[in-house]
Amino acid sequence: MQEIHLICAADIHLGRHVGRSGEKSFVIHTWERLIETCLTTTPKIDALLLAGDILDSNGLFIEMSGLIKKGIRRLIERGIEVIAIAGNHDAKILERIHASMNLPGFSLLGSKGEWERRTCTFGNRVLHIDGLSFTSSFMQENPFSHYKLENVSDEEILIGLLHCDWEVSGSKYAPVRKSDFLSGSHRAWFLGHVHIPRELSQKPLIRYCGSLQGLDKSESGSRGALHITIDSGGNIASKEIPLAYLYWDKLEIDVTDLQSDDWESELLEKTDSVIAGKILGSEHLIEEIGLHLIFTGRTKFFRELRRNIGKFFAREGAAIVVQEHRIPYFIESIDNQTRPAYDIERLKEGNDPVAILAKKLCEYKENPLLPEYLQEYMETEFRNDSSFRQCESAFPSKEEYCELFLSRGYELLDELLAQKQM
Repeated sequence: MQEIHLICAADIHLGRHVGRSGEKSFVIHTWERLIETCLTTTPKIDALLLAGDILDSNGLFIEMSGLIKKGIRRLIERGIEVIAIAGNHDAKILERIHASMNLPGFSLLGSKGEWERRTCTFGNRVLHIDGLSFTSSFMQENPFSHYKLENVSDEEILIGLLHCDWEVSGSKYAPVRKSDFLSGSHRAWFLGHVHIPRELSQKPLIRYCGSLQGLDKSESGSRGALHITIDSGGNIASKEIPLAYLYWDKLEIDVTDLQSDDWESELLEKTDSVIAGKILGSEHLIEEIGLHLIFTGRTKFFRELRRNIGKFFAREGAAIVVQEHRIPYFIESIDNQTRPAYDIERLKEGNDPVAILAKKLCEYKENPLLPEYLQEYMETEFRNDSSFRQCESAFPSKEEYCELFLSRGYELLDELLAQKQM
């Protein structure tokens, strides 16, 4: 029997602008690359599965429906089915697009709030796909509480699509438990909602697709879709396909060895070298890089760097060349963790504000624990930042909070020294 080949993507968020202001969103670029990948992959792709949040909001019908329809029509014209579910962001709009197309080969599963099964025939193979869509922005009950579809025989192949929160009690976004997936005859589940691609179980295979294109700096690293293969024995394997045009990354630059008065040129050259070294050999089809830089080390240029750090954001024409391919980059954010090169032990002597703060910093370095109230305040600030909500692994650790606190202390110390020297 022939193999079945599928591509599955989720959390595309068409309509959200990602990239430089005034330019075409990288989300659109990556959607178009997804369609081309489905059309050009060998062996032929049998179906594209979409696990929710294809669009960023329900109010984007005028702006985005044409783009979605064009891509879906191209696939269906080439014999590639499209099977989708709606997520919490596109619960209404995806149903409108599906209804307006009324096109055989494009299925939206569970759009009325009940589980639905699509049975596909690919050559001499039959594949059953279960799915449930969001019908509003929230789904507070466990979606498996009203699963009523029949199991299939051991000889048949059944997989599922779901947009859900894995092991998050009290979630408003279809909270599920691992045990929910073990009672049926599904051989695999492909999930949306969480933007980090990861495998949750091997038997049955359960995987979050992750976001197709990283939407901000918290979604760093490779992003794309899954290529799913079902062999002649019904075994299911999946591998990630890097597709994102924009590659978000976090890089640490040690400035300790900056020596010449032309420290700016040294730092720019070092930054380019570190980026190129990280990207060299990557299989990712990178067209642009968005960076979160972390400057570390002790430097005599501490004050100059601190006062000029904003200029890095305005840098024009920044790019690296990797294997004759020019890749532009921009800096989204900078975390300055550098330390001044002066002797802090000597600064502790005396009772002026500089000495008092120097003593505090030395004490904190020996026992780097934030007061509980300050730790809670900083955690609340980060958790209220919408860019982190879908990607909790990007939240700072306790050590990173402490480092941030210490960095601000050194900046204050340097400001006091500057005033003292005036």
